[in-house]
Amino acid sequence: MTVKLVVWDFDGVLNDNFRDGAFLWSTRFEDDFGVPLERFQSHLFGSGRFTQVLRGREDILDLLRDFCDASGCAHPPEAILAYWFERDDFPNRACLDLIDKLAVPSVIATNNEGRRAAYIRDQMGYGARVAEIFAAAEIGVAKPDEGFFEHIRTWGQRSPAEMLLVDDTHGNVEAADRLGWQVFQFAAGREAELADRLDQAGVLRS
Repeated sequence: MTVKLVVWDFDGVLNDNFRDGAFLWSTRFEDDFGVPLERFQSHLFGSGRFTQVLRGREDILDLLRDFCDASGCAHPPEAILAYWFERDDFPNRACLDLIDKLAVPSVIATNNEGRRAAYIRDQMGYGARVAEIFAAAEIGVAKPDEGFFEHIRTWGQRSPAEMLLVDDTHGNVEAADRLGWQVFQFAAGREAELADRLDQAGVLRS
């Protein structure tokens, strides 16, 4: 089938930052900040507020500021955020090589809040590698919501059948498939299979 736009998930695909059941940025958090990681994660992800952050309705720094106040963490929220972002940079070189070889445009489609989306775009340099970066906070809706995929399809001016989603989350792949997209469920070690899929589609330069 014809592929005219490749849509890449970020974390878990282009960014190889999750191993052995943990995000790599978190492995030294307690040692470096003196606060239990479980308490930090519970505050961020256990209250439901992060859903609002993810959709651009709340600033993550406000959530981190509340965490510092509640936990007695001596570090400012900006320092925690910078630590998080800087230690979460693990590019999947094989996938990036595929982007560079593509004869069709690529975009990134990620469930990320606005500050990290800007970091991915500018500090990590992905804004220069792809045609566009679509983040949940900037769109106002997150995968696997149909509106997320429709936003990208409308931007790309392609039919669903001409778009290929590469994502490591089954629910996202399933949602795109229902909408008529081509899909590839990525996992660590499937880089060669993905290369074959793109080659069979005729979109890899030799």
